[in-house]
Amino acid sequence: MTIDRKELFILAWTIARQEQWSKRLPSVRGLFAGALRSAWREMKRRAAIAAQHAVPSPRAAADLLAAISEIENRDRLRAADLDRLSDLRRAYSHAATQEAAGQPKPAAGHWLQTPTARPARITAFPQHSENRARF
Repeated sequence: MTIDRKELFILAWTIARQEQWSKRLPSVRGLFAGALRSAWREMKRRAAIAAQHAVPSPRAAADLLAAISEIENRDRLRAADLDRLSDLRRAYSHAATQEAAGQPKPAAGHWLQTPTARPARITAFPQHSENRARF
């Protein structure tokens, strides 16, 4: 958890000025200590929320699928297990799309571009193939 001190003090001064205005005091002098404490609490709350919404380190789709099947195959599921299951499914969906985007897509007609040995063209009547070449 890293808190930017500049943002902390800007927030503390803002809170102190708001309190000064609301209490109609001539100076901020006695209000800054309390404003700094409340700004510190607010910054910690913001950091906790950011940590909850942070994207976890990317895991392979196969690992996520194994974790999902492990939870789904339990005899009893608690509320925490259901929350974890929904998080894993969301992460699996994201990982699967990322892995699919990273792989090259086959070109149209990719089955024709595979390097296979094709047999030579066999014609039943070789004289007819010579006539075709003339037209």
